Amino acid sequence: MTCVVAIKHKNKIYMGADSEISSQHISRVRSTKTPKIFINDKFIIGNCGSLRFNQILQYLFKPSPQLPKESDDEYIYGNTMRAIRNVCFEYGYFKNEAYGNSCEDFILGYKKNIYRVFADFSIEVPFQNFTACGSGENFAMGSLHETEKLHPKIRIFRALACAEKFAPGVKQPFKILELEC
Repeated sequence: MTCVVAIKHKNKIYMGADSEISSQHISRVRSTKTPKIFINDKFIIGNCGSLRFNQILQYLFKPSPQLPKESDDEYIYGNTMRAIRNVCFEYGYFKNEAYGNSCEDFILGYKKNIYRVFADFSIEVPFQNFTACGSGENFAMGSLHETEKLHPKIRIFRALACAEKFAPGVKQPFKILELEC
């Protein structure tokens, strides 16, 4: 239960997230040492789910360089997703291929593009310049739609605040990062 929001605006990708972690039995504010959003090399990444998956993406996933003739989509759909799956196997997040090896939903920002990655590693490139994931996704998307004329950081804060008001498991403090593309 969480909310991660991303906006592409001019030559930047902005991303924001709440600070709540939860399970079936507990709910507590997550330490700032384990953020849900972070920058890894040329990627800005926001994760909705497992702390372990988040830590693998932040600290253990080492993106390979994009090949000169490789399109951004080929790079993301091919090499990047393959590298993420491989590092998940290597560090024990995926234990056995027979169980399907799904990940957590996450958002990946790269070179002025936002990629919404689903648990089965299918990828959506949103038509609009924003997306969200997590339990607060629908509330955040409605807010982002209604605030298009505002600065991206204000839009993200308002989207997260809306999600906090109406979705379970979304709580302040909110963290917002930006990546120049």
